Amino acid sequence: MKAYSLYEKRENFIYVCNDSESVEEVAAEVGVPAAVLRKTNKVSGGLKAGDELLVVRSDSCVYRVAAGDTADEIAETFNVSVKELMEFNGVEGIYPGLVLYIPSERKI
Repeated sequence: MKAYSLYEKRENFIYVCNDSESVEEVAAEVGVPAAVLRKTNKVSGGLKAGDELLVVRSDSCVYRVAAGDTADEIAETFNVSVKELMEFNGVEGIYPGLVLYIPSERKI
C-alpha cells in the first residue's frame, strides 16, 4: 500500500458559488472533502448562485485507493477508525481511484 501526501499550508478563503453547483463539485474544485465543506458551512441542502462557503485549508494528507486495498488496511495505516475515515470523506465504501482525505492530525 503506497500513500502519497500533499503537504501545503494554505489560507482559508470564501468561495462564492456559481449557478447550479453542487457541494461535491465545489469540494472537488477547492480540494477539500464534501463532508467537511458541508459540516463547516452547516449545509444540509443544495447550493444556489451567490452562496458563500468558508473553505478551511490546512495541511492535507491524501491517499488514492488502489486495487486490492481495504478500508481496514487504510484506516490502520493512518491510525484512524474505518468509521472516522468514511465519515470524514462522506463515503460509505471505497473503490480503486478514490481519493481519501486523512484528518490532518492523523498524518503519517
